[in-house]
Order: sequence, then structure tokens, then C-alpha cells
Amino acid sequence: MKIMIERDRERAYLSLRGDLDAFMRDAFVAAVGTFIEEGARVLFVDMLRVRYLTSSGVRALLALQRRLQDLGGSLTIVRASKNVAATLQLLNVEQRLMPYHIRSQGVFVRGLPTVSRKRWREGSQPKVVIDSSS
Repeated sequence: MKIMIERDRERAYLSLRGDLDAFMRDAFVAAVGTFIEEGARVLFVDMLRVRYLTSSGVRALLALQRRLQDLGGSLTIVRASKNVAATLQLLNVEQRLMPYHIRSQGVFVRGLPTVSRKRWREGSQPKVVIDSSS
């Protein structure tokens, strides 16, 4: 799994690539937990390039979402691959993690809120947090 993150004060945009399964769950939770401890309260998660999502990965997402909600924040999946969307639907958590989505050309997309991702840190490169592909 590879996780790239862009941050702007209390918001973070995470882009995941690879598999979110039991093997990667703890590393994912630890990496995201660090950003929560540093003050991130609103997380947008792009899962368009996630090939495989297990129930363990879903539990991790839900646990992080609960943690953020307790702090007055949120975690929302903004884009999901077909496999991720199917897993969320199967486990009946799609509305919790991806509450407003549309299907566009086979991709499940949630519109980003008022601040465009491009305006966050224009010209900067996202920080790679986890890269298990090497």
C-alpha cells in the first residue's frame, strides 16, 4: 500500500494505492493517527486506486471516523474504485463512509466540499507516508 497526503491546517487529503487489508491495517491506522494527533480533523480519503479492501480495512476506516467524530471532525471517502464501493455496499457501511456519491463512468465519486484540493498547497508535492511497494 502507498499513502500520499496533502495537508492544510485541520484538513488532510489522503490518496491510497494498493490494498487495505489486515496486513496493512496497523500501519495505515498509525500513519493516519499521527496526523490526527498533529491536529488534522477533517480527512478526505481517495480510494480510487485501492484494488482490494477487506473487512479489516473497513474496520480501520470506521475506527478512525469514530475517533475524528469524537474530536468534532470527520472522515469521508471521496472517490472509490468499483471493488471498494462493492465492499462498502456488501458490509452496509457505504452511507457512513461515503454519504454523498454519484457514479460516473464506473467510478464512485463524492464531490469535495467548498475548498478545492488544488488550492490547498498549489505547486507542492504530496508527502508519501507509507510505501510498502518497494
